[in-house]
Amino acid sequence: MNKKELDREEAVELRKKGKSVGEIANLLHISKSSASIWVRHVELTDDQKTKLSEQNPFNSGHSIEIRKRRNDAIKKSWENKRMNFQQMGEQDAAKGNHLHMQGCMLYWGEGTKRRNACIMINTDPDLLKHFIRFLIECYDISPNDIKFVVKSFKDHNISSEDTALYWSDTLGLPLSSLTRIDMDWDKKDVKKKKNVHKYGLCQVYVCRTDIVQRIFGAIKYYAGIQNLDKWIG
Repeated sequence: MNKKELDREEAVELRKKGKSVGEIANLLHISKSSASIWVRHVELTDDQKTKLSEQNPFNSGHSIEIRKRRNDAIKKSWENKRMNFQQMGEQDAAKGNHLHMQGCMLYWGEGTKRRNACIMINTDPDLLKHFIRFLIECYDISPNDIKFVVKSFKDHNISSEDTALYWSDTLGLPLSSLTRIDMDWDKKDVKKKKNVHKYGLCQVYVCRTDIVQRIFGAIKYYAGIQNLDKWIG
């Protein structure tokens, strides 16, 4: 039996005695990854699991408090960043650009209220085109960075390829910006609605915290709102 086989057997015996993977690695002078692989089939008793958990420094009260402070600091840092972006948005709004005002008010009424992504969902291609123009001209977003998702009908005679081409051509976005197309929307789900677009619904989005927070800040300026927390998810 070679040394590796002996070490493996010894690792298993140590594990059965309730030793941690780290302890086994140190005692046998092997890597933790090897020790973990060798002993992963060994079932520990409830008492052994409890003892190992108590020995884990990450489960100590001191460590939990450190992690809590670190998480609170990260949360506070992102809150400050969002507030700074919103202040930039208020400065954007003060410039009096009509397209900017239109886009922000459109987003207030029709956009999703996510913290880290700018998302507009609609069946109206003209509305979506105007919103894309707003993103490109007011925030210097490249069309290649604007993504879209399509949800269309499963019971019509338009193929997924034609649906994708329609939205790509209509919105002026490359087909490479299409991230998903779902052809499973049942017409009966929208039969009570009039003027439903035959190519379904399109979601246009940009995953940029700075952009959506600047839009929120501009909305605060235009509408005289002090606190957006009640409707930002």
